[in-house]
Amino acid sequence: MSTIINLPTSASFLVTEDCNLRCTYCFEKHKQNHMTREVARKGLEYLCESAIKNGDDHFHAMLFGGEPLLNPDIVEEILSYGLELGKKYSLIFTASMVTNATILTDDVKRIMKTYQGPAQLSVQLSVDGVKDVHDAYRVTRAGEGSFDVIAKNIPQWQELFADNPRMLNIHGCSNKKTLPRLYENYLFFREEWGFERIWFMPIHSEDWDENDVGIYEEQLGKIADYILERSKREGNIAEVDNYAPIDRCLKPDGFPGAPCGAGKNFVTITASGELYPCHQIYFNDPEKTTKIGDIWAGIDEPRRAIFVNYDNEDMTCAKDNPECDAYGCYRCIAEHWQRKGSIISTIRGPRCKMSQVERKIQLKIREELMQVGLLNQKCTDTRKGNNPNNPDCLCDSRGGAAPENITNPVSKCGCGNSEESDNDVIAFALKTVLNKLDTIEKEQALILKKLL
Repeated sequence: MSTIINLPTSASFLVTEDCNLRCTYCFEKHKQNHMTREVARKGLEYLCESAIKNGDDHFHAMLFGGEPLLNPDIVEEILSYGLELGKKYSLIFTASMVTNATILTDDVKRIMKTYQGPAQLSVQLSVDGVKDVHDAYRVTRAGEGSFDVIAKNIPQWQELFADNPRMLNIHGCSNKKTLPRLYENYLFFREEWGFERIWFMPIHSEDWDENDVGIYEEQLGKIADYILERSKREGNIAEVDNYAPIDRCLKPDGFPGAPCGAGKNFVTITASGELYPCHQIYFNDPEKTTKIGDIWAGIDEPRRAIFVNYDNEDMTCAKDNPECDAYGCYRCIAEHWQRKGSIISTIRGPRCKMSQVERKIQLKIREELMQVGLLNQKCTDTRKGNNPNNPDCLCDSRGGAAPENITNPVSKCGCGNSEESDNDVIAFALKTVLNKLDTIEKEQALILKKLL
């Protein structure tokens, strides 16, 4: 169990909670909330102060929404003021943005050009694949496809990042209908559009089955073969590093402290200035049960404790299958909380098997790279996850939906004995309480020492 008490220094800023698209699988509620200059600046000051208190040398802002470019003035305010604070306190400020790529005005271009270098700005474009795949799900408010608008903007986005194309990546969501075309969509992004950094996320809320697992293995296998062939031909591993989750084969085997940094080093700052562990949890928590503070009063540590104090050994899948080689297994605590009522109750079944497929292919690629001398016997890349905004987490995709009724904070694991899973959750809660008491005792001892 983790005892980390550092404050978060990275956050997704909900620049606006509105969007100009209505993607059919989106977990957001499209509220008419827009971040103000005051909230943006105070949010950055909170992260900056946290970095100073932690003894860290950097802080990070991820521009998120809704669609952040609906509020470009605040996008620029965050980038500008973040750099100002960094300079003032000798800290490194970096930023990233997730956008649906439909908005690219002259003002947006100016902002991208101005801050790309100073803030090390990276941008993720959310596109699902070829035209008919994308237009089936990423639609406008009027229900029309958005692909043509995006396709027109793509060359301009690429021109903006021509000096550093790896800072521009593309991300797509896959469901049961589009999964059989995963390889086709990948090739389209890689060869037709010429993107280097690409990743796809199976939608959280999809009802995956055993047939989908087989399709995923076939499609991901084709992508792996393409990547291997290109790596051998070009004599380097850049192509492997470009595609998530295959890039995990470049990392040493071993679990990070937890599958996600939400609530630990990463939080979400809402348009009104509230703090949540992550944006996906926030958008599916109208009762605000997971709110952990605000940018004015700071973190409410007792409310944050459950997110800080868990780690891999507390996850129910680790307890049920101690011999499982699940390194790099995709586990989203927001998805667990939405569907099972507990962040540590891992979703199993086909979704788990899809992660096992990823692991199988990662090991295959690693072995072949070693055989041809492109990878050392010992992997030294220790980066976690694939999201530069939150290095402990794989995702910032928008796939997923909350179940209609979550009333029980204690979850039953669907794959093992439910009584055992309940006991695991209770045991974890008890450990969290005991850990908090231990922290209080240590703080009291320090106070008494100073007084005496």
